[in-house]
Amino acid sequence: MVEQAFYYESMYNMQECIMRIIEEPQRYSCKWGTELWYKAEKISDTRIWIAFTGGQFRKMMKTQYLMEFHPEAEHTSIVLRFQKELFGLPPMTSPLDIDRCMEQKINAVRKK
Repeated sequence: MVEQAFYYESMYNMQECIMRIIEEPQRYSCKWGTELWYKAEKISDTRIWIAFTGGQFRKMMKTQYLMEFHPEAEHTSIVLRFQKELFGLPPMTSPLDIDRCMEQKINAVRKK
């Protein structure tokens, strides 16, 4: 399995981050203005299961991550850990698309 994790920070509190990610519609815009889709489900007070599933003009995929939220003094830290992809492939969702989702849904920025 590919070991992959992304680290983000959001100025929203943890509960607001979780609410914004799981609320409908579960979609965001790519750089060409078309929608990309994901499915998110809350599994605990600090974790979400999220799967990026492509879009109307994108190949079918199901890149699954475990999203963990950690409240900090002035922000929320978020960790996305890759879990699996269709057919055992490496992650098919680009990091830039994940960054767009995080920015649009919870105004989160990836930590370098």
